[in-house]
Amino acid sequence: LKLTGLIPPLGGKGADLKESAAMEYVENVSMTRLRRFESDFDRYDWLMNLADHNKELFYRLMNKHADYIMPLVYTPTVGLACQNLSLVYKSGRGLFITIHDKGNIKSILQNWPEKDIRAIVVTDGERILGLGDQGAFGMGIPVGKLSLYTGLAGIPPQHCLPITLDVGTNSETLLNSPLYFGLKQKRVTGQEYDDLIDEFMEACVSVYGQSVLIQFEDFANHNAFRLLHKYDKKYSTFNDDIQGTASVVLAGLLASLQLTGRKLSEERILCYGSGEAAIGFSHLVTRALTRRYGLSEEQAKEHLFLVDSKGLVVKDRKTGGLTSHKLEFARPAGTPELTSLEEIIKYTKCTALLGAAAVPRTFTPKILGLMAELNEKPLIMALSNPTAMAECTAEEAYKYTKTLAAMVSDSDYNLGRIFPPLSDIRRVSSSIAREVILAAIPEGRCHAVEGKKPTAAEVEKLVAEFSGYPPEK
Repeated sequence: LKLTGLIPPLGGKGADLKESAAMEYVENVSMTRLRRFESDFDRYDWLMNLADHNKELFYRLMNKHADYIMPLVYTPTVGLACQNLSLVYKSGRGLFITIHDKGNIKSILQNWPEKDIRAIVVTDGERILGLGDQGAFGMGIPVGKLSLYTGLAGIPPQHCLPITLDVGTNSETLLNSPLYFGLKQKRVTGQEYDDLIDEFMEACVSVYGQSVLIQFEDFANHNAFRLLHKYDKKYSTFNDDIQGTASVVLAGLLASLQLTGRKLSEERILCYGSGEAAIGFSHLVTRALTRRYGLSEEQAKEHLFLVDSKGLVVKDRKTGGLTSHKLEFARPAGTPELTSLEEIIKYTKCTALLGAAAVPRTFTPKILGLMAELNEKPLIMALSNPTAMAECTAEEAYKYTKTLAAMVSDSDYNLGRIFPPLSDIRRVSSSIAREVILAAIPEGRCHAVEGKKPTAAEVEKLVAEFSGYPPEK
């Protein structure tokens, strides 16, 4: 940190002890200062300023205090930061590309000071978390997500680029705000919008190479699905809200089987919400059921029930509202067109209840109690974020299902039986990276070194060498 001579001796004797003592001292002071702020918004602001000026300390703190800092850097605090981004944003944290920049996107990318970009997180700000259209203020999401790439997965920050595509906003609040720094116009849609995205994707690979990862984040449903299908075979790209969330939810569901004693093929899963997260998960669990249990796709889909704002998703229902991605998982025509969540739970006899509708406190004590009545060990996942939009809190789920409290003990969390503890996230991330690489090489998705498949130990060493800001051992 180049602090020698700039701070008191701190009791150290000799250069090595002084440096060690100085580092520990700076960490202690930093965490004490962070905790003294009265609001998480102020803590977010302080942390982002720290990341601007001292990345080494910022990521060191994130590594050692992930459970405390992660919710400040990303959800739920990042939602509040996006709503008030003009108060905390400083230039240089990300790249803004507007609809008026068409024809010049390549040169704009070249303005970014770092040239070896490996990962891009991009948003158009239309569906930020559960908060809706935040326009250019959505920049808080790519910045926050990429800080997690580095802090929790070890991807060096110089290889990461946050980008916001500003095509306007339909938020009257933002359009009328003197503090809003984005384009003050209604959102551009249709062919003009598509042309911008096409040019953006082409420019990214032109400047950074075909292998650059482009992660789509918080695009609205009507664009998210079609852009994923349009680009996923041509570019190295994925949609975090559709595919990333789905992966984590499926992992949680598979882990829960150890506690419930059920098989995945015995689960009846009710998704309250039929947006990107629910549809992405439905596709992934369908694939898991077909691969693990030999079910046909239609048989696998019988384990899934989707609920949207009009009720249970049923083919040819009178109330309509069925988009193509919902129809893939719609119940057969003639299924009762139920509208209340309580009725739907009773009808489906679901074993797992997933919330992804961003309708806060939908999982009421009555709903949670009903799940406990129907199942000895129900699975509840309230996925909507930020926390204020969640269907219920963990405390409410424990309290009103009653059986859950007995089912999941403190030791379960400490052992990582549901999800790994955040304190172990870097090791887990490295393990995932190793396994993904080992699986990708025989599939031809990445290149083996010198034409031969590396061993697991060699891949692990490669991942460690690439990682930035490794945690202390």
